[in-house]
Amino acid sequence: GEWDAGEIYPDLNTMAACIAALGTVILDADEFTDDDEMIKPECRERAIALLTEIIGDKIEAEVIVETAGWG
Repeated sequence: GEWDAGEIYPDLNTMAACIAALGTVILDADEFTDDDEMIKPECRERAIALLTEIIGDKIEAEVIVETAGWG
């Protein structure tokens, strides 16, 4: 279906910052996924921490991580 960024992010700049933060987590990780191709819990937690810094709300950060498919 159609993706509406307005439902997750308050504005385009925040969306870009959050996506960049997720990319940083991927690039900084020694191993991003485990043997079953699942995102490692420490990477998920790092993403939540970074997104919380950007948007100021841990629950919203968790929603973004879940929406990104980071379980």
